Amino acid sequence: MLRPLYRLFSFLCVILAIGTANEVVAESVYTRHPPYGGPSQTISIYIDPSFSTSDNAEIVSAIKEWNRALNGVLVLEASALPPADGRDAHAWIIRRGPSKEGIREQGRAEMSFGTVQAMPHGGGVLLIFDEAIKYFHDHPLDLRDVMMVELGHVVGLRHATHMELLSGQYRIGDASCIDKETASAIADLRKVPVDALNWCERPK
Repeated sequence: MLRPLYRLFSFLCVILAIGTANEVVAESVYTRHPPYGGPSQTISIYIDPSFSTSDNAEIVSAIKEWNRALNGVLVLEASALPPADGRDAHAWIIRRGPSKEGIREQGRAEMSFGTVQAMPHGGGVLLIFDEAIKYFHDHPLDLRDVMMVELGHVVGLRHATHMELLSGQYRIGDASCIDKETASAIADLRKVPVDALNWCERPK
């Protein structure tokens, strides 16, 4: 009896987050290429219930923006973290946890608000530091900005200076969108044309 109620509650939490996320999606203008028609891969992402409703909405907002850019080449599928016996063994889990590094000055390439630990069989854990959640309350950088970068690692990218989003520095608001260099790196990784994806375009 409890498990069906838990699943219903989890489903309602995710629906609420998706609705709220519409309010925090970045206003960046993206290309509008036709949806990718080739083979696609779905990456399951579980969101730990320890996040607040507003934090959950920012996580979902970042996932939605990544899906806009991925355009069907990959699909990030978010849901609430189910009981252990109901989880996809290859899924990613977004959790909160303590940091061994602490919070460094904003704008420095070596600062870290989260970390990604991939598992050999696929999936892994994306850990957002507890200290970061506190930091966001008093600074312009927010959880969505951090998630935009960390989700880049979930889809297989590493930091590289030629990719604006994955350059090693967090960016704020519209500046944290998926740029063409990041889209090109995904295209190379997935062996598809870059026009299979979308990327943000800012006025010059």
